[in-house]
Amino acid sequence: VYSKDNKEKYAYSFADYYINNISINSDGTRAIVSGISAQKGSLVSSVYILDFSQDAYIAKYELKDNSIYDVKFFDNGNAAAIGKNESYFFDIENNKKNLISYDSKTITNYEVSNEKGIALSLAKYPDGRDCEIVTISPEGKTTATISTDIKVESISNADKAVAVSSGDTIYLYDKESGKLTAQKKCEQTLKKIAMANDNTVYALGATEIIKAEMNSTVK
Repeated sequence: VYSKDNKEKYAYSFADYYINNISINSDGTRAIVSGISAQKGSLVSSVYILDFSQDAYIAKYELKDNSIYDVKFFDNGNAAAIGKNESYFFDIENNKKNLISYDSKTITNYEVSNEKGIALSLAKYPDGRDCEIVTISPEGKTTATISTDIKVESISNADKAVAVSSGDTIYLYDKESGKLTAQKKCEQTLKKIAMANDNTVYALGATEIIKAEMNSTVK
């Protein structure tokens, strides 16, 4: 870990895992790190919580038969790890790990933000059809569970709304009611979306970046 003036602030050496993700907290005092290894022919991932004032890790979790896609420290000091088969929420101060189960569904996309928390799209079928949208706050509370008939290809989370894209269309859902409140056809395939606020979505298209104002169009 290096400071803003390019001086080494902290170092920790890993012997058993190849490190593939890292996130530092907003204070620059801790990190969550994930790594991958094999034990007796099986995949094993590990998540470390490091405090830059200590030589040893403050927590370590071994996660069998799961590959970690991403880790994130939230602004409130909690953290999360997004996995292929299941995800995890970490209450750092109380040294607790809570499982975020996919209930046999397949993760098709996710967004994890230090301010907004976690948004997941979980498909009922292996080909990605009929996704369920799940959002989880930085406090670890599930704030929305929304069933759709959409094959979600990108997802983004805001305070009161969550947006997904499929093909050339953006869909906006109200997190409290779970209802579809707006949708917008962009006339080109969308690669990625990002919410600026509850009503504005930026979309990366095949040839341009699109600003979509998601006014209520669905009753």
